[in-house]
Amino acid sequence: MSRKEQEVMREMKRRWANQCELGELVCFLCGKKIDSMKHCNADHWMPKALGGKSTEENLKPAHRSCNSKKGCIHPDEFVLHRDEILKGKYHPGQEEKKETKKKKRKKPSDLGDTVYYLQKTSNPSSSKIVVKKGVVIGYEEDGCVLVKDFFLNEFDRIESELVAVVPLSKKKAMELKAQCDEQMNEILRLQKQFVR
Repeated sequence: MSRKEQEVMREMKRRWANQCELGELVCFLCGKKIDSMKHCNADHWMPKALGGKSTEENLKPAHRSCNSKKGCIHPDEFVLHRDEILKGKYHPGQEEKKETKKKKRKKPSDLGDTVYYLQKTSNPSSSKIVVKKGVVIGYEEDGCVLVKDFFLNEFDRIESELVAVVPLSKKKAMELKAQCDEQMNEILRLQKQFVR
């Protein structure tokens, strides 16, 4: 801090001490009265870390606790999140973290992840929906992923093919299978009624 800045700081603190004795000193950050100079700090409204200077326009009286909660937050960000910051419930950059999480959620799963999916059995005599498990090896459009599906061919040999599936959690896959089974049972019941 330069000598000029030190002089400005001393002059500001003298003024604030007089206001404090008269009961007129108010915290610039929370708006409440500052009872004692022991609890008063000089807040750099534009933080020094962001290029703020120790000038009369930039120095503001603040409670020590309010000043420490504000830290090096830019004035614009402080104004937007004032209540959260003063309650200690806001941390710089949390908005970016939320956005990053949202972006990550858009991608259904990572390569190598195990996913569950529903598939209709190839047996023509009984068309059932089964829950299958696969490993993600690629991506398709519309949120689908590519998995290798293993099955027995007509000679009872294991074969595989790439299939595009909607990735699901095990719980969601089981719920959807139960819904499909209910619908299939309802269709069969209606078919039996019409046959009679």
